[in-house]
Amino acid sequence: MPKAVLGVNFNDELLRLSPDRHGGPTIACRLGLGATRDEGDLVWLRPHPLDPKHGRSEQRPGRRADDNMKPLRIIAVANHKGGTAKTTTTVNLAACLAERNQQTLLIDLDPQGNASSWLGINSDAGMYSVLARGQSLEGQIQRSAVDGLAVIPASPLLATAERIMAGEPAAEMLLGRKMSQGNLAAWQNVLIDTPPALGLLTINALAAADEVLVPVEAHILALSGVVQVLNTIRLVQEQLNPKLKLIGFVICRFDARTRHCAEVRERLIDKFPHLVLSATIRENVRLAEAPSFGAPIAVYAPASSGAADYRALASEIIAMH
Repeated sequence: MPKAVLGVNFNDELLRLSPDRHGGPTIACRLGLGATRDEGDLVWLRPHPLDPKHGRSEQRPGRRADDNMKPLRIIAVANHKGGTAKTTTTVNLAACLAERNQQTLLIDLDPQGNASSWLGINSDAGMYSVLARGQSLEGQIQRSAVDGLAVIPASPLLATAERIMAGEPAAEMLLGRKMSQGNLAAWQNVLIDTPPALGLLTINALAAADEVLVPVEAHILALSGVVQVLNTIRLVQEQLNPKLKLIGFVICRFDARTRHCAEVRERLIDKFPHLVLSATIRENVRLAEAPSFGAPIAVYAPASSGAADYRALASEIIAMH
């Protein structure tokens, strides 16, 4: 019988991959299995810090680093549910990494383009030109107003890219191929903001990334999709990207004044004790205001609790590398 957490069943939903006509894997369907897995089956997604294999990631083509710079990290920020502060986390984590003198590139893979517009960057091309027209990543990079942070923007056209990409051989690996062909030596981090869906764009992000960060809203309804996300990550590891590592869950929109948020956090930690990050993003009105001013929280309200929380998250992620 499925285990329930605050009335939500942690039911697995499997993203099945099957060969396409070119011999590469493609998305076939999602099947609700009605099964559960214990936390012990999931911990392996995130390497133990004492594991001798954990450390500097193997460099791929296009990932050159000099003697004074660590290899490039590619981090996908993913959750198929909307309203989890995924874009908020991508933008503000990227800005806080840049604040720590880490050159950071943000790739906006969400057709809504909220991360791009937040940073004051709009384009009719961007990632659509890369994925649908075969153009290079470097040609679409735009500098933001934040020192050390650049963006490859999204546009509404990106919503049609999946249909075009589906005709490509091994379509799930298209972004990874583009990144391998590109010269990303100038960057220490690439953060990929993904759409709130487990479609071809999100699978491309996971297939291209070294690591994945999963924002989880401190709300009962957000828990229902946690195992689905873990299942997707597991299948991408098995069939597309065996080097993909799960950084963990970052709890967002946490309101310490409510018992509900505290219970959700406790239950998530009970279920996945090794996967919940120490940094917690508290609910903060300044975070909600920041997009209207076209600035990340560390620039718009550097003394706010939101800025402190995202700086803590950046520090925790840097320490893992």
